[in-house]
Amino acid sequence: MSKRLTLQARIEAAPQQSGRYVLRATAYNVPAASGIVVLPGAFAESLPQLVTRGYMLYQHQQSMLPIGHIIEYQDTGEELLLTVEFYDHDFAQQVKGIVDARLDSGRYVGVSIGYYVQDGDLDYVDGQTIVRRGEIVECSIVLWGDNPEAEVVTRQSMRDEITTVEEMISMAAYAVHALARRVEAVRKLRAAEQRTISQATKESMQRLSHRAAQIAQALQQVAAQAYAVVGEQGDREELQRARKQLVSLIQEICHD
Repeated sequence: MSKRLTLQARIEAAPQQSGRYVLRATAYNVPAASGIVVLPGAFAESLPQLVTRGYMLYQHQQSMLPIGHIIEYQDTGEELLLTVEFYDHDFAQQVKGIVDARLDSGRYVGVSIGYYVQDGDLDYVDGQTIVRRGEIVECSIVLWGDNPEAEVVTRQSMRDEITTVEEMISMAAYAVHALARRVEAVRKLRAAEQRTISQATKESMQRLSHRAAQIAQALQQVAAQAYAVVGEQGDREELQRARKQLVSLIQEICHD
């Protein structure tokens, strides 16, 4: 038989202007006030589906409009982090306003996750309910949470996007500079040896120059996506893809 369980938590966040919230949805192996203990990896199979099909609700009310959705998750083995975003409809923004007000004044806001479990995936030990496997389907803003380790750990600001672009610029500049030094070193070595540059070396230099051009192009894409997001006209997923492409190119250069 399948049972629907909830595990509650609390929210805390840094006082920043925000569009997204990172929630510590649960801490593994930590007993909640309700006596529920979730083991590491319990939600591993259902987490991808949580992003594509799950919702953020208010008080687990499935009869009401969802107030947001889950952007991504990070399962560290010690805790489950969910990045969420509120919807634009009136009720969702009202809840978001209360969340922001309480966080700005240093007060907590409850978070709870809802999931289904089969009887065979539960153990009962010393009055505690041990969850070995479950299907997580939603997270909710609630009035009170009972998991002592679960909380909102940060609110992401638009400034984060600009900071990331600046970091990318530094990384790309270093990579391109390293390429230039390698090409120049080859030229000087051949000149000192009074040798012509072989075809293989020329091809290698051309390949490095091509990668430098790829980095420059990828950097422009990251910058364009980031500033579009800051201007609320961009797609954050496109920005993440652009970042990953740029990092991959730089790593190829540094390890070539």
